[in-house]
Amino acid sequence: MPRDGSGNYTLPAIINPVVAGTVIADTWANPTLSDIAVQLNNVLTRDGLLGPVTAFKIIDGTEPLPGLSFASQAGTGWWRDAVQMGFSYQGSAVFKANGSGVVFGVGKRVTLTDAPVAGTDAANKAYVDSVAAGGVAVSSGTYTPTITAVDNCTLASTQPAQWMRVGNVITVAGTCFISVTLAGSSTSFRMSLPVASNFASKNQCGGVASNYVGGSSDDTFGASADFTNDQVVFGATPPNGGPNNLSYTYTYSVV
Repeated sequence: MPRDGSGNYTLPAIINPVVAGTVIADTWANPTLSDIAVQLNNVLTRDGLLGPVTAFKIIDGTEPLPGLSFASQAGTGWWRDAVQMGFSYQGSAVFKANGSGVVFGVGKRVTLTDAPVAGTDAANKAYVDSVAAGGVAVSSGTYTPTITAVDNCTLASTQPAQWMRVGNVITVAGTCFISVTLAGSSTSFRMSLPVASNFASKNQCGGVASNYVGGSSDDTFGASADFTNDQVVFGATPPNGGPNNLSYTYTYSVV
């Protein structure tokens, strides 16, 4: 027998309750126990084997005692009331939300570590202060680029590179090692960027990569924007084959 609207379960009505002193018949036991088995399979289990198959509902709770909380910290979790919902930590709301937006509690804040990239990104205080003072936002970091051989070369290794951003212009410097397959043939490889850019023209990036260990001064690659893959591409027709220890630097626009 299904549960009622409040979740209460009752035994099948036609054959229950049983009468004292009567024989336990299969016509009672089998349908009743089968019905109980169905209901046992409709519950959530502590071991997680049986989960909900429809929207899972919880009690509203309150700010100090959320409806969805943790066994070891009853005051931390989610709650709602007639006008809003919220998240509490140790019994105090971190933020509350309703149809108008999100409000953080006194002393609570969102911490942003990176400068904004896209026009819709949020900005941290350091960035805003710099712009408000008439300055240009500056950031920097390191990353290990992904390098892809395009023509007439194989890759041996790459090292972490350094980058610096001033406004929407980024300069990158680092080293990598490639091996040119055939001397005197067009050779190229491309490299991922530290900060994404949606290139529209090859002229939105420029730079060089030169052999810094042995080799020839002619083993110099020019850099430009690969607007198909939104990466930087290095190309040259090196007169020498074999290994090239390249030191590179390039500058590009974040667009």
